[in-house]
This record gives sequence, structure tokens and C-alpha cells, in this order.
Amino acid sequence: MGQDMTSRRTKQHQLPPAPVRRSLVERAVGILAVDGIKVSDRARELLSRCEAGTLTFDEARAEVIARAQAIADAKNVKND
Repeated sequence: MGQDMTSRRTKQHQLPPAPVRRSLVERAVGILAVDGIKVSDRARELLSRCEAGTLTFDEARAEVIARAQAIADAKNVKND
């Protein structure tokens, strides 16, 4: 998502300030690390985009859900 899409966000979906985004990303990675969960390269890329402000956390969540659905659908096709 480019700068153009970022500027179109409604007031409801405005991004928090950069220090808050950075803190949220660090907290998410830290919580996963405590549980022994390694963050994938794909997840790190999404988190980097969130931190940079080019992707909202809701948009990142939607990308994760879409990817998981695509993987599940592909497995269902193989099992049929």
C-alpha cells in the first residue's frame, strides 16, 4: 500500500504515532518470544510495514487471515 492509500484513511483508521507503532511491534514480538514462538520472515515484513505506517494492524491481520485461508483451501484441494 502506497502513500496515496495511507492518505485516504478515514479518521477512524488513522495510525497511531510512530513511537506507539514501534512499541506495539516490539511488544508483539516480545510476547511471542516469551512463549517460544519464532516470528516468521513474512510476519516480520508485515510488522515492519505496520511500524513504518504503510500498513495498519487491521490490514496486516486481514493479510494473515487471507494467507491462512489460501493455505487451508490448497490443503483441502489436495485432500479431495
